[in-house]
Amino acid sequence: VTFVTTRVFLIGAELSRGGNYIAQSFYHTMIEMPKMFVWYIWLLFVPWKLSYIHTIEKGFETYMAPYTHFESILSKSFFNADILSSIIILAAILVFIIIWRRKWPLITLSVLWFFISMLPVSYLIPVGPALSERYLYLSSIGFVILVCFLFTRLWKYVRWRTLIIVFILGLVIFYGARTYLRNFDW
Repeated sequence: VTFVTTRVFLIGAELSRGGNYIAQSFYHTMIEMPKMFVWYIWLLFVPWKLSYIHTIEKGFETYMAPYTHFESILSKSFFNADILSSIIILAAILVFIIIWRRKWPLITLSVLWFFISMLPVSYLIPVGPALSERYLYLSSIGFVILVCFLFTRLWKYVRWRTLIIVFILGLVIFYGARTYLRNFDW
């Protein structure tokens, strides 16, 4: 609510200008967004195929250009396998945090942090490219909280400590190398 109010009244953005929605369609934008949220989650765990322009569908990239093929998006429906599976994955995550919110509140916090910080770029109001890795900067804090929580839970088991240290070093090397390689793009 605060985001929409600020955007409309202070910045002067129009809510009715549907021109920047994916394929100029609010409906198709909303059915594509769960797939993009799952893609963001995937990028946190496996930061591969990083790019400043992602292909959402064949012939349709995150930045709409004159050569963009809207029919690849407009032919989609709620019942397409990729969209339906993304909705099921997100629903499963939601059910998990509802069921386990009292037992593992830190996991609930990390998941909610991710999704709440992604709300401003969930394309309810078009804000730029539909899918961009930079949107993960703030949301990745939730991911870091989750990973740290899991490591501290496993640290209690003495026999796992060596494996945990090796795994953490592997993660630092892996994410550090990906960050180093990504810097050449800029």
